[in-house]
Parts: sequence; C-alpha cells; structure tokens
Amino acid sequence: MSTYNYNDRKQLSQHFNVQEFKCKCGKSHNIIVDNMLVDKLEKLYKIANCSKITITSGYRCPTHSRNVGGSANDAHTVGIAADIMCYDKHGKLINPWIVASYAEQVGFSGIGVMQTALHVDVRNNTNYRNSHWFGDETTGNNNIKTFIKSEAQSSDSMIKELQTILNNKGNNLSVDGIVGKNTLNALHKYTINRGDKGELTKWVQEKLNKLGYSCGTADGIAGSNTMNAIANFQKDNALGVGYLGGGDWDKLLSL
Repeated sequence: MSTYNYNDRKQLSQHFNVQEFKCKCGKSHNIIVDNMLVDKLEKLYKIANCSKITITSGYRCPTHSRNVGGSANDAHTVGIAADIMCYDKHGKLINPWIVASYAEQVGFSGIGVMQTALHVDVRNNTNYRNSHWFGDETTGNNNIKTFIKSEAQSSDSMIKELQTILNNKGNNLSVDGIVGKNTLNALHKYTINRGDKGELTKWVQEKLNKLGYSCGTADGIAGSNTMNAIANFQKDNALGVGYLGGGDWDKLLSL
C-alpha cells in the first residue's frame, strides 16, 4: 500500500500512473493505491489484449464514495479497488462480462459487473472486511461463484429465455439454449423499432447491455437509449442502421 501527494504524477507501471487513481471529488488530498492492484491491472491488460484500460473510479475519499453510491469504508476508500473500462486493439469497449472472466484468471478477489464497466479489487482478510466477492451490480446478484463458468451459462440461459419469449408469441421452438435454424427463422418475423414495448424488446436491451452497448435500464421500451445502442451495434458490425431486424438478429445471436 502506498500513499501519494494529490499532484504526484509518478508512473506506477507501464500503463498506469498515480493521477489515474486520484479521487474525483475535486478536493486536494492524498491518493492511496495498493501496489497489488496495479500489478493485477497490468496482468489484466496483457491477458485481455487491451489497447487501453480507463480507470473511471480509483481511490475515493469517504465523502465522495458516499456521494456516488458507495460507503465511507468501501474498497475504494482504502485504495484496493478500481472501476475500469477495457478496450480492444480496435478501440472497441470489451464486454465487461468477458473482462470479468479475465479478471478472475489474474486473481482479483473482488469483481463486480456493471453496465459498461467492471469493478475489480484485491481484498483479503487483512485489508478488508471480507476476502472474496463476485457480483452483478446491474441485478444485485452478490453470489456469483465464477465468471469463467457463468459466461457460458449466461449465454445459454439467455437463449432459452429468448426461445420462451418467441414461443409466447405463437412459435413452437425447443427451449434448448441452442441457436439453430428454427430459432433464427422465428426471430426474422420480428423487428425492434422506436416505441416498441414488450419482453422481446427487454431481451434485446439485456443482450446489448452485456455486449457493451448501453440501453440503460432494461425496461422493455425501445426509447432513445435503446435505439442509439442498436445503431452503434449496427455500425460496429457493418449493418444497415435503423430498426433491428433481419440479418441483425443473426449477428446479435452470434456474439
């Protein structure tokens, strides 16, 4: 654990310097950064093949941490945590669920998935009140056992949910979690356009959120955030920009 002056610009490692971890409250106070946190961020940078890791929240003073929804004694306030966004070699945001699996592999003991960012920390029984936490901050699930396994399980579960939604619309699909010809043919009957409401719209929002295209809260209503997310997804995948439909479904389900 190291403490730095607020204006210190020391390079901590190849890709990270002190200023990236400073509290965003705007007040001049010391910055606390755990050396192990930096070491594991560098390992994550390598294993995830990142072009950049942006620290959206590093050290936080107790007051600022409370103001942004944390607590006065959370992992950020003792310098062992960072909220990050990782980008691939093409500059595209990497799905935080994928980053979470890498973070587990390099040994982060605290991992929390957010809409587009990821919380990581190096908690243990000495520096924090508990030694392990894996969670999904978008749903409040604090009992994830492993991100490496749950990534595949999550994908399978989402396809089963989609097949159930399509069956509720009058289709007759096997709810097997497999994206086959029948599932795609059924999907091609539908589009998602501005103002659309329902379970299929909500499913699309959840899927796009997991891929890093933020729709905001998955409320089942295709508003401006959802349509912007659809447009960004289409642009990144060389698809026609507009409503979601046709070949867009094929690409969406392949990711």
